Formats: sequence, C-alpha cells, structure tokens
Amino acid sequence: LDSSALNSSELSLSSWDATPAGIGSTRFPSAAQLGRTKQKSQFLIINQFCPQGQDSESEKVRVVALCVEAGETATRTSAFDTARVYFRLALTFLRPREKAFESHYEISLRLFNAAAEMECCMGNFSKVSTLAAGDLENATSLQDKLRAYETEIYGFKVLEELRENFP
Repeated sequence: LDSSALNSSELSLSSWDATPAGIGSTRFPSAAQLGRTKQKSQFLIINQFCPQGQDSESEKVRVVALCVEAGETATRTSAFDTARVYFRLALTFLRPREKAFESHYEISLRLFNAAAEMECCMGNFSKVSTLAAGDLENATSLQDKLRAYETEIYGFKVLEELRENFP
C-alpha cells in the first residue's frame, strides 16, 4: 500500500480495534456462530456426499461421525424421523457390526445406543432389541452396556403399558 491509500477516507484505522482480541473478533465468528453454522452445514454435507458412497475406511468413519452428530442434533430438536434416517444411514457404513466395534469402538457405541433410543421413540421395538443386542454383545464394560439396558427396559415398559407382546 502506498501512503495515499492509508490516508483515504475508505480506511479508518482510528475506529478499528487493533488489539489481538479486536483483530480476532472482527475476522472470525464467535464460537456460538460457528456452532450454528456447523449444525446447519452438517445436514447439507451428509445429504450431498453420502449418496455417492465412500471407498476408504477413514472416509466411512468420517461419514458415520457426521451422521451420528446430525442424528443427535435432530434428536435435540425433536426431529425424530430425521434422526432415525441419519442413524440408519450411519449403520450402513459400519458393516459388519463386530468389526466396527473392534476398530471404531467409541463411535460404534454412540451410534448403536442413539439408534436404539430413536427406534424406541418411534415405536419400532423389534429394532430396539436388535440394536441394543449389538451394544450388549460388543460393549467391553458394564458402564458401556448400561445405556442399552436402559433403552430396552424403557421399551419393555412402554410395551407393557400398551399391553403389547414383547418382540
């Protein structure tokens, strides 16, 4: 820049906060803004890239993580059917189940628990048993099995109140 550009009325340095915090706040969005942007964009990313399929294992795991996050976000906003779609999509990328738990334990545990809870919310109790069984067979500690047990118990309680047969 030459000195004439610095003296122009278009660039007013006196009104600009030149501290490191001021520079950061003018260039980058706040954490809250980033969170909202991430929530909005995760659905778009999944919808655009998942139908194409993923080849490598690391790409599949990233898609699964995105689907789990999108499903959990949809759950928090009470969009249960949408959440179920994302959890089911994630489940298609984690096949076979035993291998998924061996190589990607944490995300598999999160996915199977969340998917079982969502199927319970949607009244699909036969899927609850199948998904919870996946957790119970592959979880390595009692602590990791508790969420699956809670979901199954809740499902059985609902069926009992409705006087329906257990699946």
